[in-house]
Amino acid sequence: MKSSKHIKYIIAFAIILPLVINIMSFHTTSATNEYELKESKVKNSSGVWAESGGAYNEKWDHYNCYAFALHREENANFYVPDNVIEYQPGHMSGATAPGQLPSFTRVAQLARLVRDDLTAMGYTNVTLSSTLPTIDSTQELICVRITNRTYAIDNEERYLYHFMRYDYDTEAWYHKPGQTFVLKYNGAPQDDRIWTDENSTNDGESAGSVIYNSKIVYITYTKKQINVSASASSTQSINPGKDVFCEVNFEYAGGFNLQLSSQYSFEYELYNDSFDIVSSGSGSSINTSFSVNEGRYYLRMNFENVLSSSNSVNVSFSHIGHSYTDHYINYTTAQHKSCCGCGEYTLNNHVVAQGALPDSNGYGICILCRGQVFMGNLNSIPGSDMPHTANGSYILQNGVVVLVDEDIEAYMNGTLVFYTGEVQ
Repeated sequence: MKSSKHIKYIIAFAIILPLVINIMSFHTTSATNEYELKESKVKNSSGVWAESGGAYNEKWDHYNCYAFALHREENANFYVPDNVIEYQPGHMSGATAPGQLPSFTRVAQLARLVRDDLTAMGYTNVTLSSTLPTIDSTQELICVRITNRTYAIDNEERYLYHFMRYDYDTEAWYHKPGQTFVLKYNGAPQDDRIWTDENSTNDGESAGSVIYNSKIVYITYTKKQINVSASASSTQSINPGKDVFCEVNFEYAGGFNLQLSSQYSFEYELYNDSFDIVSSGSGSSINTSFSVNEGRYYLRMNFENVLSSSNSVNVSFSHIGHSYTDHYINYTTAQHKSCCGCGEYTLNNHVVAQGALPDSNGYGICILCRGQVFMGNLNSIPGSDMPHTANGSYILQNGVVVLVDEDIEAYMNGTLVFYTGEVQ
């Protein structure tokens, strides 16, 4: 993991779309294929961040910049029942009624709503700052800015807001203007650099028309984080009427078992980083298995009935089985360690290609670990009393496997058969 450091890149912005409408009515500049993004980049169909040509993801229709900033991209309706577009500041804490926009005139008011939301969700060490803070891998960093004038939304004049989210791994800022595409901001946050609602949609890129020019408020908080290697256990507290949202980092790919238990019945979903559901269910005791890739996932849990006080769910992840093909480490001149991604290993004999004859001292090179292998002075292929294949591969007395080209793939797949005696 990286050490604590000062963030170097700029804040991206995300315009606030009304929770109750499906259009960006305040955009007066239509998207065109001629316009190229000036302050941000969008990921194209080749996976490259570019100034134009963004690739569409239908999930982006269902959440705004606030949900994106908080990693609440799961399109759930826990805080806003029966609503398609996700959260607004104040929904999680109850300060803003479900389906309504927050009321604010200053950015500090809005930032306090966010702080109360994060506290209600069970996050700790929530801090507001007017200067860009230093964080480490256990923390999240977002920022918010508002307009200096109102815009007509649902026949009511309102100030608008935009959020950005810092990503510690890539050292960059990202944002999502309303229901438009996710953008990567160019640079680092600073008050004297104006944000606009520049965006990318299926219709192309647009300069937008909204200006965010208040002071920037930075918000940091400690993640709810579970790091899983071979196993991991934790207890997650859930406030009454709320849910818990944990970042789960799987340090290697493979099959895992998840056990969840509590005094009361609860619901859970495990999402991958694209917010596709990997596993879900409900009950007071859950035991389930699934396969994951290495990387970041999200575990969401809430009690099925509103409790009078906080309660907790016990969480346990454990690896199922081992795959000893992750990497190889030279051990002796006859064996190497075949390692699983979890850190476990087993000892196996070196493998040498028959065409790579030993040097004058009788040593070859293992094709898996690249270590030195003692083969002796091979003047001829061993006879039928030594284990061998129909194609001519064989095993030396010290266990070293010598493979002809035709047998390498079968050996790697675990399907190669060795015989002693004459092959029928």
